[in-house]
Formats: sequence, C-alpha cells, structure tokens
Amino acid sequence: MEYAYLHDILSDDELRTKCPGLAEPVYEFAKYIGEHISKGKLLPKAFCLTAALSIGDIQQGRCGFCIGDSVFPRYLAEHKEEVLLQSPFVLQIIDALTDEEFSTETRRICKETMGWDPPKKPVADNIRTAISDDCPANIAAAVNWWKNTLASPKMDNGDSQMDLFMALLGSSLTRGNTEEAIAKFCEELSKLLCEESKNGRDTFHLDVDYGPGEYLYDAAEKAGVRLQFPCKTNMQITPQKVSVSYGYCAPWEDVWTAS
Repeated sequence: MEYAYLHDILSDDELRTKCPGLAEPVYEFAKYIGEHISKGKLLPKAFCLTAALSIGDIQQGRCGFCIGDSVFPRYLAEHKEEVLLQSPFVLQIIDALTDEEFSTETRRICKETMGWDPPKKPVADNIRTAISDDCPANIAAAVNWWKNTLASPKMDNGDSQMDLFMALLGSSLTRGNTEEAIAKFCEELSKLLCEESKNGRDTFHLDVDYGPGEYLYDAAEKAGVRLQFPCKTNMQITPQKVSVSYGYCAPWEDVWTAS
C-alpha cells in the first residue's frame, strides 16, 4: 500500500475541480481535515483518526487541534448540521485522489469505526441501469441525472439550523444509497417514465421536498428500496429539455437539450 500525501490532497485549492459534483459541506469538511492532518505521507488510519477528531470539533464548535486561542471556521459553525450529515462523502474524495488500496483500507476503517459507507463516485461507470433502446433521450438523460446525484445527494433546505431535519433523517443517508439500490431505483424510474411516454405523456415534473414526490416515490416502492433524496429539488422533463433546480431556491439549469 502506498502512503498518501493527504495534507496536500485535501488542502488543494483545485479540489472542487478535481472532484466535482459534491456538496459544499463536503469540501469544507475536507479542507478542515487537510489543515490539521500531519504533513507528509500517512496511512489510512491517520486520516480516519483525524476525520473522527474533526467531527468532534464540529460538534463542539471549537478547534481541538490548536493550542491557545484560534478562530473556528465560520462556515463549519454556521452549517454544523449540514457538515455532520454529509461528512461521510469525504470518502469520495479519497476514492478519486488516492490509489485503490489506500481508498479501500480507509473505507474499511471508517465503516467499522464511524459507520461511514457512501457509494463510490462516479457511479456512471459502476452502476448499470437497464434503459431500453427505445427509451426517449430526454428520459434517459433524466434517469442518468438521478443515478449520479443519488450517489452523493446534496442536503440544502435553506436553513443552516437543521436539528429537526437531522433527527428525521437519522443515519439513513449513507446506508440506503448503495449502488445496488440506486440501480434498482433507476431501472424502475425509467420503466415508469417510458410507459407514461408511450401512453402519450410528454412532460413530467419530478420533485423532492423532504421526501420524494409521486414518480420518484413510486419508482422507489417498486424497486423495494429506501433512498435518501436531495431535499428541495425539482426536475422538469419536456421533449425539448431536462431542467433541474437542485436545492432550496436553486436556479434552474438545463442538464439535457434536444439536438
């Protein structure tokens, strides 16, 4: 197993570019670990220990690594519950920027000690979703968006004080969204939307408040899975484009357009 320069990896200003698609709390948590992990080459257990100590700091709102007075990062203090909720997804950064053996051992230790077990990213290469050849391109694009998003769902309800939200979610975030569960869900979602399309419907609205709306709920039920969906998210599917508002009051963005 090769050692990893985790201090340099997690403190890299280009982290968001090298590991795109994660929620802001994940990047901020990774940055905090990077600032306090020992410099030089380290084994996975060193990362796991620092991550656990960082969780303790965020819970208490103070830096336990520093001697004397220190300013605790404002973002971590103001978004405490969001960071704690999404902290396991820092492992997806380890997956992307370290070798496979290092990543596997780090995941093993974090799962045993902290219960962290988020799916790997990118899931496009890992999850095979059964989408029929005659499935419309807009529906296939929509299903693929959910496939990738569910591997690391953003929790943004517009309120940094998320105590009640956290209590409702419990620890389901990383337990339910496995590659197998996401694949089953996406297969059922594609079947459901394609069947509706064949029956004449050409416009769909998929939504999540604190739980999935009709189409997403039905697909999860048929797949027999319990997933954590990104809250306050909306998707509009038309023959011309697929647009998404991802998070509380997030701007609409086109994720697919007809050529």
